[in-house]
Amino acid sequence: MNNMGVCFEIPNSYGSYLSEILEHIPFEEFQWLINSDEIHLLDNNEFTNEFLVKEEDRILPGDRLYNTAKSNAYYMVFVTLRAFLKVIIAVTFVQAVLQIKEAYKS
Repeated sequence: MNNMGVCFEIPNSYGSYLSEILEHIPFEEFQWLINSDEIHLLDNNEFTNEFLVKEEDRILPGDRLYNTAKSNAYYMVFVTLRAFLKVIIAVTFVQAVLQIKEAYKS
């Protein structure tokens, strides 16, 4: 399998850059894996002790990632995202279930 990547250089300022980038691709068709990030939430243009993506939310459906990025004020230092087509995930899951059923047939 080949990996493809895209890098964006964003201004060194507050903004909703992640949602602006996602708007140009069919984000809702993917599950997103957030490998690493440093996206600080803001309150009145001041850093909080919270991050945009919680540790337990490392895999998100596209609409949830977009809505989270669109509806919050944040300062993005970096983020590494990986996109997986939902169809592939569903097909792989069904194949795995079928293999498990076949293995446990008595």
